[in-house]
Amino acid sequence: MKQPMFFLMITACISNAFTQASETKIVQLPYEIILNENEKLIIRENGIIEFCKKFFVYKKRGMEYPIYESLLTVNRKNNLCGINIMEEMNDGAYASYTLIINIKTKQDVPYEKDGFFRFRDFFSIKNYFILVFAEKAYAFDDSNGELLWMQTYKQKDGRRIIINEDHFIIDDMDGNRYKIYGNGRKIKL
Repeated sequence: MKQPMFFLMITACISNAFTQASETKIVQLPYEIILNENEKLIIRENGIIEFCKKFFVYKKRGMEYPIYESLLTVNRKNNLCGINIMEEMNDGAYASYTLIINIKTKQDVPYEKDGFFRFRDFFSIKNYFILVFAEKAYAFDDSNGELLWMQTYKQKDGRRIIINEDHFIIDDMDGNRYKIYGNGRKIKL
């Protein structure tokens, strides 16, 4: 049986319009992310994210479960910061929470949060900050956080997303391959 751990594995993604790079390290909670010279974000072990005296709940109290490992993915581009916390329980099940905040306005960026879609990645295409789940992708203007588009598909498990300068490529459950451009246009290949 896996023993509970009190650590987060951090994947820090450094992104621009042409490159996507990541670094993984393990840290102990609480964990602080420095966003700029004035602001920091704190992920607490009690299921709370604190940012600019605002609190976001990623794990409800009373719903505690034994955690084997937590994967934290962070991506920052201009005014936006995306955070995903994916926790693996001892029974092999996963719980995931995704938050996008606008560092300039100190607000969370609204989008249709659906806990049933598994988080895949954050990345950037030109001035689009893109959030990808297994069945949906969202694009935000990286300067102001405005939701620009939402695109649906059914990403095949185990397949990688191919990121290019102006589009990304996904394979769906039925073996179809799609090219999705930064403006949300989807073309079947």
